[in-house]
Amino acid sequence: MRKLMTVAILSAVVLASAPAYADVLDAHAERKAIEIWTAAEAKYWQDVTVWVNALEERRAEHARRATTRRSSSGGGGSCSNPVVPESTAKRESGCRYDAYNRTGCGGRGCIGFFQLDAGHFYAQSPWNSNVHGTCYGLGDPWNPDVQTACAARLSPSAWNL
Repeated sequence: MRKLMTVAILSAVVLASAPAYADVLDAHAERKAIEIWTAAEAKYWQDVTVWVNALEERRAEHARRATTRRSSSGGGGSCSNPVVPESTAKRESGCRYDAYNRTGCGGRGCIGFFQLDAGHFYAQSPWNSNVHGTCYGLGDPWNPDVQTACAARLSPSAWNL
C-alpha cells in the first residue's frame, strides 16, 4: 500500500514537472494523492497506537497479578535461565517476568525477566522500518516462555555483558 502511494505521489511530481504533461495533472488529482497518503499514514499510526495500548493493558494486568503474587510469596523468582548469566537477570529485572520499565529501552518500555525492548515485538521494527521486530509473532510478550524464546534470538551484545 505504501509503495503504491509513493509511486502515485512520485508520478504526480514527475507529471507536474514535465511541461508536456502539465495539463494532465490538475489540482484535484494532486489533492486526491495527498488525501490517500494522509489516510494511509493515519491508519498506520492508529494501528501502532492500538497495539501499544493493548500491550500497556496486558502489562497492567500482569502487574496487578504480580502484586498479588508478591504479597503472598515475598518477591522475585529464580534467576536461573538458559540465556543470560544470573547476575545479568538480577541486574535487569530482579529475576521477575512481570518487571516493567516504562521509560527504558529508548522510551518504548523494557519488558519482563530479560528487560526486552518492546520494539522487538513490533510489527514494524523501530530500528529498521522495512522489517518486523526480532520477536514479532512469538506471542504475548508477558508470557515467560515467549520472553525466553525472544531473549534467545538476540545477540549477546543485547545484554551489555
